[in-house]
Amino acid sequence: MFCSNCGKEVKENDNFCRYCGFNLHNEVKTVEPKVNIADDIEEVVLYVVKKHWIDLVLPVFLTPLFFFYFWNIFLNTHSFFSWIVMFALLGFIFYPIARYKSDRMIITNKFIHVKVGVLNPEEADIPLDETDVVGLTQSTMGRMFDYAFVSYINNGEKRDYGSVKAPQDLEFIIENPQKFVEESLD
Repeated sequence: MFCSNCGKEVKENDNFCRYCGFNLHNEVKTVEPKVNIADDIEEVVLYVVKKHWIDLVLPVFLTPLFFFYFWNIFLNTHSFFSWIVMFALLGFIFYPIARYKSDRMIITNKFIHVKVGVLNPEEADIPLDETDVVGLTQSTMGRMFDYAFVSYINNGEKRDYGSVKAPQDLEFIIENPQKFVEESLD
């Protein structure tokens, strides 16, 4: 189904167009999308950014600490404070794992799609020709283990994506988006 106001594709059960906000609730007919010159090619996934294992270092080190705490302290003292410490340790273990699994950055021939977060994920669609809003920061340790931290700007606010594998590939895409699209589509 397509929005009759802007021509973008929307889901069948949407009440409003997510692109222009047009009320689709009373809309029953489907309209063909408006065709722009830039839209002559369908959106194709060119590169999926992979998270680096360095994001899982904290859970790996905290897991033995949690089991030591659980077996030696928590089971012997059932105070309110021991419950707080146990749930805090579990949070520091499971949240980075959940972020590692749920965060996504996908580069297509038109956009960089970013999804960050677990319970209330934030999503951003950055046009590929505006990739100057995406930045890479690589520390000395990042150069040793081949990862970099990625940040992007969404609605004028700087956001962090986390560490990614093979930052040189992502840097090439950010610096030369048109050349990367041409090489990928060949």
